[in-house]
Parts: sequence; C-alpha cells; structure tokens
Amino acid sequence: MNGRVANGIAPSNSRPMGRKGSEKSGLIERRIVDICTAVPIHFVIADGIFPMEGNGPLAGSPRHLGKLVLADDSVAADATCARLMGLAPEHTNHIRAAAMFVGNSSAKFIDSLGEALSPPERRFQLMKEFLHLYSDHV
Repeated sequence: MNGRVANGIAPSNSRPMGRKGSEKSGLIERRIVDICTAVPIHFVIADGIFPMEGNGPLAGSPRHLGKLVLADDSVAADATCARLMGLAPEHTNHIRAAAMFVGNSSAKFIDSLGEALSPPERRFQLMKEFLHLYSDHV
C-alpha cells in the first residue's frame, strides 16, 4: 500500500516502490519513516476515487472507490486508505513503523467525519507477495 507516507519515496539506486528486493530488506520502510520524520507532512489529500489494484502503480488496474481522505496526520491518512481497501494497516510495515512515533494508525483514535468507513464489497486485487496485507488474512 503506497499512500502519503510512502508516496514518491524510493532508494536512489532502486526501481520504483514495491519492487522485489528493496522491500524484503526493510530498507524502503526505514527510508519512508526517516523522511517523514525529517520532513513532516502537515496536511494530506489522498485521492481514492480511482485507486490502483494489482501490480500498481505502473502496471495496475484502476478501480472505482469514490473516496477522498483528508487528514492532518499522514499515518492516519494511510491507515484509513488501507482500511478503505480492506487492508490491515498493522500488516503494512511502513504504517506500523510510522505509527510508533510519527502519527496515529489506531482506528479508535482517528476521528472520521462524513461517510462511514467500511471495507469494499469486493477485495482489492494484490500481488501474491502482499496477500498478508488483507485485514482478514490468517
């Protein structure tokens, strides 16, 4: 899940986010949290009207979700986006790490205004390497 905390951050000597290799070492997650700590994000507008599923962002398929997430906490924004996709934020390394000291990922401490937060009726397609991110994954 590549949201505001992770958007556009990739090691200078690697391929785009989420590619094999960088995420297995934990390097990308550490860099995401380091950058968000050094350069705090003060306001987030996450466009979830047509997010990508599958092998995004370059080879994914757009899917209508019809949601916008606005937040003054980038970790809360990413956690909310993950939940809207039916994913568990606590299973996502950079969200879990950032929630320790950058922001909040706990649903009980995130004030939601507007529509009720609910997972999609149909699961978002994920690459097999990321199936553990589903909120109902055992």
